Amino acid sequence: MQAACTGFVFAYQTAQAYIEAGFYKTILLIGSEALSTMVDWTDRGTCILFGDGAGAAILCAAEGKTYPPAAHMDGRKGEALVCRSRFSDRFLEKYQNTGKVPGDTYISMDGRGVFQFAVKSVPQVVTEVWKRHYLQRMTSTGLFCIRPIKELWSLSQKG
Repeated sequence: MQAACTGFVFAYQTAQAYIEAGFYKTILLIGSEALSTMVDWTDRGTCILFGDGAGAAILCAAEGKTYPPAAHMDGRKGEALVCRSRFSDRFLEKYQNTGKVPGDTYISMDGRGVFQFAVKSVPQVVTEVWKRHYLQRMTSTGLFCIRPIKELWSLSQKG
């Protein structure tokens, strides 16, 4: 599965569903992402947000309450974060040894639009999960640090 930033969470949710459905009792979940080759390093508004990473977890069936996650998306703003596939149109055959890569195969992002969506959606998702688990109000936790990137704040302050 590939879903960039949310890939590990998406795979985790899928693994959790398989366990809850009884398909598996134990799942080794391994996630990795190599986005640095898809970043235009001259685009400072985008390159600071994408990189490479990996993680792993073992999920096991157990008795007790589960905590289903929540996620939001808005397909109407699909152009806000795009990258044409390098696995189509015989990409490797055409460009592998040329040193030239078409610009539309790099990640392109409307940073302000993505940030505004996140600022609006993250509190909604947190509240949704909180309510789903019968928690009436945030008691001991009143602050969530989702992704502390200084550049996101400065981006949001620009006209």
